[in-house]
Amino acid sequence: MQFNSITVSDVIPVGEKDLNAYGSDWDIHFSSTVSPAVITATYVGTYPVNAGEALPPIIITATLTNDAVPSVTDVAVVSTPGNLDTNNIAIDTVFVENNNNNHSNSNDHNQNNQNNNHQNNNHQNNQNNNNNNNNNNNNNSNNSSPGLPFTGSDPDQEINILAYL
Repeated sequence: MQFNSITVSDVIPVGEKDLNAYGSDWDIHFSSTVSPAVITATYVGTYPVNAGEALPPIIITATLTNDAVPSVTDVAVVSTPGNLDTNNIAIDTVFVENNNNNHSNSNDHNQNNQNNNHQNNNHQNNQNNNNNNNNNNNNNSNNSSPGLPFTGSDPDQEINILAYL
């Protein structure tokens, strides 16, 4: 008896690099390891697959790039010849926070130190420098706010996007 193949096609959106995918009993191919790319996985496990049976997950990993901000939405489609059901789509959105460059915080801090080193200024200028320092410190604290851990706050940080199909 011959069985229809089960195939998953996943178009990886712009904003990801170092793509990898694996899964037990899946034959997986990539069009590229940098998005946009297409991942095609064909089930090579035991047939027949019974109604309601869960197949092993396909796990996709990637490193987010700056193009992933503010989010990436991944859509995978499962297909089997002759299957007309419409419940064959999986959608996963990852929200990504832009990571502010810490070098600008260091530069602001150095500039604040330079303003404080001008001790021959009159009292009014010193007050202005202090106000500027406070403003820069406020900006520094805003710029260095940590990102949410699952949003890829560091665009070069590797995250795992798990797509269970």
